[in-house]
Amino acid sequence: MSELTRFVCSDEQRYWWAILISVVFVSKKTNSNGVTKSSFLEAIKKELVLVEGEKDQVALERLGFERIIKINRGKALFAIADELAGKCGSVVVLSDFDRKGKEICAQLTKMLEQRHVKVNKKARILLKKIFEKACVESWKEQ
Repeated sequence: MSELTRFVCSDEQRYWWAILISVVFVSKKTNSNGVTKSSFLEAIKKELVLVEGEKDQVALERLGFERIIKINRGKALFAIADELAGKCGSVVVLSDFDRKGKEICAQLTKMLEQRHVKVNKKARILLKKIFEKACVESWKEQ
């Protein structure tokens, strides 16, 4: 079985994403609806997250993320997009926020959306605001 085939989005996860997509943080602790960083992080930890490498994966695992796939493992981005097509309705592309990471995110997002996989762009933006770091591997519990 492929590493990607074991990830399937549940209705509960889709429900949480529908709620969290509208979240816009006003401060670092809570948003205007009273949603805290910790409640956002708890909900997002079960989502399928694509990261660049091993250190990124380890950092997210330490934060309690459960469904992580490394995209820099010798496989072309289009092959990863092909594997995810039809298997998951939503993913978060969490490449680094440097120039290279942004390019990877843009390319992979385009490929995934062409294959009808929803890419949660808001979660990427909100996670960057929460941790205020450019590299995922430097994230830690706050």
